[in-house]
Amino acid sequence: MWLVKRVQIDEVQRGILYLGGQFQRVLEPGTHWIWSLTKSIQVVVWWTNVEYEVTEEFHVLDFLTRKYPEQTEKHLQVLTTTSDQIGYVFMDGVIKDVMGPGDRRVVWRDVLDVRLEVQSIEDSLVPDSVMPWIWEQAKANNKWLFEKNVTFAEIGDGQCGLLKKNGEVQRVLSPGRYAYWRFLDSVTIKVIDQRLRQVDVAGQEILTQDKVTLRINVTGTYQVKDPVAASTQVVDYEKFIYSEIQFALRGSVGTKTLEEILADKSVLNSMIRDRVHDRVAGYGIELSSVGVKDIILPGEMKILLNRVVEAEKAAEANLVRRREETAATRSLANTAKMMENNPMLMRLKELEALEKVTERIDNITVFGGLDGVMKQLLPKS
Repeated sequence: MWLVKRVQIDEVQRGILYLGGQFQRVLEPGTHWIWSLTKSIQVVVWWTNVEYEVTEEFHVLDFLTRKYPEQTEKHLQVLTTTSDQIGYVFMDGVIKDVMGPGDRRVVWRDVLDVRLEVQSIEDSLVPDSVMPWIWEQAKANNKWLFEKNVTFAEIGDGQCGLLKKNGEVQRVLSPGRYAYWRFLDSVTIKVIDQRLRQVDVAGQEILTQDKVTLRINVTGTYQVKDPVAASTQVVDYEKFIYSEIQFALRGSVGTKTLEEILADKSVLNSMIRDRVHDRVAGYGIELSSVGVKDIILPGEMKILLNRVVEAEKAAEANLVRRREETAATRSLANTAKMMENNPMLMRLKELEALEKVTERIDNITVFGGLDGVMKQLLPKS
């Protein structure tokens, strides 16, 4: 008994015909009548206008192209890369996939414009045409790419990137987005901030030269000028500059007495800067400034120091008061000497005194005129 099956294949479809489970041919768009006497008829319809991606169905097509190359060559395009190549699959001019070394893909012909661009794995930099796809995959957290095969970094303004291949520095990267393949080499990108940065060295308890324990806080600012030297000559340049300021602070305070430190903190700042600046400059770091923020005394020392300050201020006040008293006495002596030799001046001084007295009296009864008042209030000696 003959088995007959009618199959309609649309323009954006292709069909795979199986008779009795065995591949026969690829069905192109149109109407097909399939006849068979004894074998079962099966047609698998494939959509060819969908976006390109590797799925389980890919392995079916890959098997057919390998086993039946002559029957499938007209309809299926095979994309391959050698062991020393990376492949970029473009469909209608848009990047859709990346093929690693020794990889293989299968796509339908005559539907989408499929183009494969290959790159030697020795040139590990991802080209600009592929970077938008890499960026999209980064946002989608593509583990195949970023855990195994790609090193990706975004370097902002005021930063630079240190590119290393197999542990060796290759170049310094300026701001931008970069991606490097890791198929052949171990590739890392270390982002380094070259803006002015601050380091705080806080809570340092240090003995002065006269054995007084101080707690001091210091702040410094620095900038990485040579990222290669700063990253390759020291393990951690941030900890390094912290330690250098800490050691310089301890060494400087130990050579000064408490009185010298409190008298002028700028001397301490200069000593710390002189010790640290040249030291860190050899590692590509510029120390811009350093200064003592706080000097904290022990509790009992605060009390003693306050007493000393109070005593000094009291002594200064007594000295000023005595100077004023001496000046006033000297002025009175000079006035008395002048009145002794000038009766008229004496009389004017008496009238001035009389005026002050009368200001405090409500009513005055005068007998004998002004002379009588003067004789009674200011009798002559």
